[in-house]
Amino acid sequence: MAWCTTASLDKFLTAANGYLTSKAAENTVLLSAAYDLRGTDPLFGWWEPSEGTQPRGAFLHAPPAPLLIAGG
Repeated sequence: MAWCTTASLDKFLTAANGYLTSKAAENTVLLSAAYDLRGTDPLFGWWEPSEGTQPRGAFLHAPPAPLLIAGG
C-alpha cells in the first residue's frame, strides 16, 4: 500500500476518479473543490492498496483551506 501525490488534477482524476465517483454523494465537496482549483497549485493524493486494486482513499490540500479527505 502506498500514498501517491501530485499537483496535477488530470493525474489525480486518472488515478482516483473511479473511487471518488463510486461514492459521489460522500465525495461531492472534494470533487467540486478539485475542479474549482484547476490551474492553481494544490496537493492531491490517493491511497493505492498493495494488492493492486483501485484506490480506497483520496485527499486534497490547498492551503490555507483545511485538508479534505475521502476514504472508506
